[in-house]
Amino acid sequence: MAPGGFTLAVLKRHPKATVRGITLPPEIGGLEVTLPSWRRNEKVHIEFLDVTMLADEMGAPAISIPVTHADLANFSSHRPFLGKEFDLVFCGAAVLRTHSRAAYRESQAWNNVELINAFTRFSNVYLFKPKQKHATRSSFYLVATKKGQWEIATFGTDDALKACLYASEDCVLTDFGS
Repeated sequence: MAPGGFTLAVLKRHPKATVRGITLPPEIGGLEVTLPSWRRNEKVHIEFLDVTMLADEMGAPAISIPVTHADLANFSSHRPFLGKEFDLVFCGAAVLRTHSRAAYRESQAWNNVELINAFTRFSNVYLFKPKQKHATRSSFYLVATKKGQWEIATFGTDDALKACLYASEDCVLTDFGS
């Protein structure tokens, strides 16, 4: 969540909001948190960790990681948001030039299209790239809104459910669309 600009904007607009954040520790390349007085604010809780090392959270229990894996000691079973619900979520995953990365991570990183596809499975997705600040960067913003078909299937009326478009199992993982 560092440096904290989006968080500050939310707190200014919604002073009663509670914030939970994860950010890469500065000692391994993360940005400093610049959110004013965040350490004294009981409504702001920030954990400094590498989200990519939350093995259990990603569906591969830390105890199942091969003992020969280069990052074995860095994997964690910690699940910081288990059982939590949120009204608004920001996800940032930029790899900065200051981040050191193991060689195996260079060829294993998720491709942007796969990540966008994952978000489309539960939400409406909009992409945008600010022209001034990001013109020379390979970054963009993804905004996910609504809960889409999951919400209709879970809470909708029978008529709304009949109007849903369903994808076949074999195309869910392979067909992203036009």
